[in-house]
Amino acid sequence: MKKLFFPLAALALFAVACSKKDTKSAKDNLTNGNWYYRAYTERTHGTGFDSTVDQFAKWMPCVKDNYLNFNANGTFTMNEGPLKCDTSDPQIQTGTWMLINNDSKLVTAMPPSATPDTITILSLDGSTMRLFDSYTSGGVTTDNTITLGH
Repeated sequence: MKKLFFPLAALALFAVACSKKDTKSAKDNLTNGNWYYRAYTERTHGTGFDSTVDQFAKWMPCVKDNYLNFNANGTFTMNEGPLKCDTSDPQIQTGTWMLINNDSKLVTAMPPSATPDTITILSLDGSTMRLFDSYTSGGVTTDNTITLGH
C-alpha cells in the first residue's frame, strides 16, 4: 500500500501544480459579482518630498462597506452597503463602464458628471482587482492604488 501511495500523491501534486490558469477574460472577471474595497493607498510626491498614506484606514465603516457591481451590458452600480453615512444619499447609483487598450484600462462614467474617469488596471482576476490612477497639479503628483475583492 505504501508503494502505491507515494506515486499517487506525487501524481496528484503534479496535477494540481500543472492545472490550467484562470483563462477568463477581463470582462468575465470584472462582471463576476460584487467588488468591495480592500485597500486604498495615496502617494503624494514632488520636489523634496514623498508621502504615502493608507487612506482606506481612514475611511469610516459606512464607506468601507460600499461595493461596486459591473454588469455585462456595460453598466455598473455603486451600492452604499448596509451602513449609510448620510441617510439622504441614494442606496444605489448607476453608471457606465468599458474596457479599453487591450483591457488595460477601465473607463467609468456616472451621472451627473459628463467627464468619464479612466483608470489603469494593474491586475484583474476572479477574486482581486488592483487599480492605479495618477495626476499632477502644481508640481505635485498624486498616485492612487486601489484594491478591490469579492
